[in-house]
Amino acid sequence: MLHDRVPVTIGVKDFDRWLDCSADEVDAVMPLLRGPDEGEFVFHEVSTRVNRVANDDAQLILPITPEEREAEAPKPARTANARKPASPAPDDGQGSLF
Repeated sequence: MLHDRVPVTIGVKDFDRWLDCSADEVDAVMPLLRGPDEGEFVFHEVSTRVNRVANDDAQLILPITPEEREAEAPKPARTANARKPASPAPDDGQGSLF
């Protein structure tokens, strides 16, 4: 799924017109800004590792594999009673702060 704010593109033939700062009206060049044409870009799903600023490597832009997708899938939440309570330690007469 593409984000609804996909970047705009400027066609190669319109570069000079876009870079020409002598145009007084913004309305004259705004039609040059458009979303990508069908097939202009290739999109693929990437790892959710891109969501963490600490990750900064070339693998972030590679397509995600089915195995990676499965590993990144959210795990079901554990219920409170799913965890076995710890058994109390035997009393050694020393007391405990915890």
